[in-house]
Amino acid sequence: MNTSDRSRGPLDPSVAAEKAILLAYANGVMTRSVAMQQLGLSWYGDLLQKMNAHGIKRPSVSAADMLVMKQSADRVLGLLNAPKAQPTRLNKRAK
Repeated sequence: MNTSDRSRGPLDPSVAAEKAILLAYANGVMTRSVAMQQLGLSWYGDLLQKMNAHGIKRPSVSAADMLVMKQSADRVLGLLNAPKAQPTRLNKRAK
């Protein structure tokens, strides 16, 4: 593994390890909970901030997986007589 950036010099091993964990999560090799545990994080927002700092895009789920999650939430909320989950688009663009 190349751990140096010619423009900035050698890469700190702890930074390289952090980036490797974040890339493993982003590529589906590691679960979110394991990645957070490895990085010593307790809040998902911190994981997202670290990914952003490294220029790593947040993983997204497929439309099929999103449908299964929505149906599951609707079933659970139905048992509680709560309103059904409304489809929400993340990262909405302002008009």
